[in-house]
Amino acid sequence: MLLKEGKIGNIKLKNRIIMLPTVTNLSNEGFVSEREVEYYKRRSKGVSLVIVGASYVNKLGKFFVNQIGIDDDDKIQGLRKLSEVIHQNGAQAAI
Repeated sequence: MLLKEGKIGNIKLKNRIIMLPTVTNLSNEGFVSEREVEYYKRRSKGVSLVIVGASYVNKLGKFFVNQIGIDDDDKIQGLRKLSEVIHQNGAQAAI
């Protein structure tokens, strides 16, 4: 059953293995770091969905220094790179 295709809404999943969000503490002042990209590159192999760890949408909601920010357009480039590396391994990306 775990290796069978699945769906969440209209998102097709290659299997039913999902990486749940974890606190990596690898971002750099809210920006996705190369270490973080490598972390998710390794962990997105074999799973169908990666839910990226703790992130904030407003600086007032930031809980720790190395948390991913999705609060401003200046973070888009790193987030795009992160999603691309996850997609390269055949997994969907969520945050």
